[in-house]
This record gives sequence, C-alpha cells and structure tokens, in this order.
Amino acid sequence: MRGLVDGYHGYRQRLAVPATHRGVPSAVLPLVVSFGPVQTITPSHRRDAAVAVSSFLSGLHDEHVLIEAQEHHGIQIDLGPVAGFRLLGPLRDFTGLTVPLAAVFGADAERLVDDLACAPDWPSRFRRLDRELTRRLASGMRPDPAVEHAWRRIVALRGRVSVTSLAHEVGWSSRRLRARFGEQLGLSPKRLALLARFGHAAQLLSRPDPPGLAQIASSAGYYDQAHLTNAVRAFSGLTPRQLAAAHLPDAGGVFDLHQA
Repeated sequence: MRGLVDGYHGYRQRLAVPATHRGVPSAVLPLVVSFGPVQTITPSHRRDAAVAVSSFLSGLHDEHVLIEAQEHHGIQIDLGPVAGFRLLGPLRDFTGLTVPLAAVFGADAERLVDDLACAPDWPSRFRRLDRELTRRLASGMRPDPAVEHAWRRIVALRGRVSVTSLAHEVGWSSRRLRARFGEQLGLSPKRLALLARFGHAAQLLSRPDPPGLAQIASSAGYYDQAHLTNAVRAFSGLTPRQLAAAHLPDAGGVFDLHQA
C-alpha cells in the first residue's frame, strides 16, 4: 500500500465537555472507523450542511470543517487520491462531502467496525486493516496512468510544480489534464498542488518548536511570509501563528480557537 495509504492513526480522547476540533484540509481522504459515539461535522462555508456520523469517509475538500464531539475513539486511515479512486471509483461525487462508512463499504462496513473494535490491541487492528485494504485495493479500478504519474509528481515536489509542466510530462494538454483530474481525483491538479504545499507548511507549523514563518514560507515554496499567511488563512481560517498554537500534542488534531 506504499504510495496509496499515507498512514493509520489509532486514537482515544475523552473530554470533560463536548468540544470542537478544526479539520483542516489536506491532499488525503480521511477514512474513519469509529468505536465511539456520533460526532457532528460542519463545513465552514455551509453551517446548514452539518452531518452526524460515527464511521465515515471525507472526500477531498479545500476548506476547513468543524468537528464536535466529547469522545473520539477509533482509527483514521489517510488515503491518497489514487487509493480513493481505487476504492470508490471517480472521486468527483465525493468532493467536499462527508459520507457514512456504509456508503463506501456497503454491508461490510458494520463487519469492519466490529472486527476492529474487538481486536485485542492496536497492532492487531492495523494488521487487519492491512488485509482489508490490500484486498480491496487489489480488485479496484486504476486511474489513467497519466493522472497517477502527475499526482505522484505533485507529492514528490510537495506541490511546487505547474499544471503546464505536468501536462508536458504526460503528453496531454493542460485542459485535458485538469478535466481528468477533476473527474477521477475530485480536484484539479492546481488545487491539489496548493493543498500539498499547504500540507507541508502545516506539518512544519505543528512541530513543538516550529521554524520561523519566513523559513517555513521558503521551505514550502511561498513567495514570502505574506503569501504563506494568505494561503494558511484560506485553507484553515487561521493565521500561521494561530494554526501553530491550535495543534494538540501527539497528533491530537487542531483545537478550534474560536470557541476558547
């Protein structure tokens, strides 16, 4: 699954009162197998579109969401867009949406949740996930080789590549590449490159002792600190310093500063 699944995160967090986390966008599709109660997920740009889910898949999105719950317990699988395509087919219909796990795995969803919840420890859960996803990915569809190549270049270059350059590499027109990306992976190559660049900056900001903003801007390929600030605000709704302060320890997510 290397190059398809970015990682697994097993977690358990119980709070004294319900609280809100801020789900910042990234170039992965989070697939959550939950052993805890229902949580409410609200898109930042459509407060009337909140959904209450337990286990779910979040399609690619380019704006943050608000996640409200008192207890978080389960596993998050970070799927790259190619893995998402192989599991689901064209991702266009999932973009910006959060759907129950049953919409992805059908009748097998409940079996998977029960199987993982009953496993004796985290390593056992991860091994069972390996088997489940390997089986499903092996029998799934594949995107166009040109789309897959262009996506891997975006990952390798952390988003620091133009659509024109990608199109030239694969021998397609920029228009054709944009159309096939949108259909198969859910977002345009430019938008995915911007997400990859933001993801690198967010990773640097999440460190216990992050570098200075000018250094982060240079490392992530932004023109200057102002360019970094605008990009981080557009994707997360926070300034870089706010995003750094909002990161919880041990990959615990991003606390919503606006409720504090």
